[in-house]
Amino acid sequence: MNLKERYAAVFNNFNSLVLDAAHTNSDHYRINNLNALRHALDELADLQPFEKDVDEILMQSQLFQTGGNEAVFNGSDYNIITRKVAEITNKAQVIIDFYGEDLSTGDDVLEIKLPQSATSFEELSKVAGQLKAAFERPVHSMGIEGGVVEIISAEPGSIWLIVKFGAALSFVAKLINKAIFVNNEMQKSAANDTYLKQIGASQETLEQMQQLAVKHLQVVTEAQAKEIAEGTVKANDPEVIRTLEMALKTIGELQDKGAKFLPASKDPNVISMFPKADAAQLPFDPAKQLA
Repeated sequence: MNLKERYAAVFNNFNSLVLDAAHTNSDHYRINNLNALRHALDELADLQPFEKDVDEILMQSQLFQTGGNEAVFNGSDYNIITRKVAEITNKAQVIIDFYGEDLSTGDDVLEIKLPQSATSFEELSKVAGQLKAAFERPVHSMGIEGGVVEIISAEPGSIWLIVKFGAALSFVAKLINKAIFVNNEMQKSAANDTYLKQIGASQETLEQMQQLAVKHLQVVTEAQAKEIAEGTVKANDPEVIRTLEMALKTIGELQDKGAKFLPASKDPNVISMFPKADAAQLPFDPAKQLA
């Protein structure tokens, strides 16, 4: 689920996070809109930052054990429900206020999930440098008219950057697709090396195969970079080619660390430009590869 979809889930269920309740007698209260309330909580149950709140309602009250649209609750249950629903509503309001305008900027936005290792400022600084090499430098080096690299906002919880690329989004999609191809070749080389060691290949053979693998990866990476630049005025610029090669390698490194790149758009034409989630996990047989 991308950010727009998560935002839509919050926005679409916000009005149902209201208790239509009345005090009946002594320590009991009737809630009259349970169907809508339960549905809204179900929709938010697996989303940050609502999981804990919904789980507490589930575990500490009878809200989800009742049937029908109306039910009477004792004071303890009612207090838990009202308190947690109020907390959920407040969090939902913050998300709507914070992201509402940002998500209306168009279909040229990419969600970038940072690697899980980015838990310190030092590591975050390293990742920022990698993202600069992966996207900002290539976009600027190609001189794409209307292309931008602009951080719009960041999502709470696990770190997602929301980055606007403008007319450069299709170029970025091409970079990511080519990077996956290059990274798959790197994974194959690593698997081949491991396989040779397992079958007891000599040190001389290992060194020869490693040298061949390095040359192969250099050729593959350069070819993919030139293919990206093909047909542009930058096609024969050695500096641009080197920038693209570095971008391809860096994107692969980020993906290996858990980074994800998801288009925020729901436009099928935009979505189709980007690789599917499992594209970076192509199966291969080291023995067959070597043969």
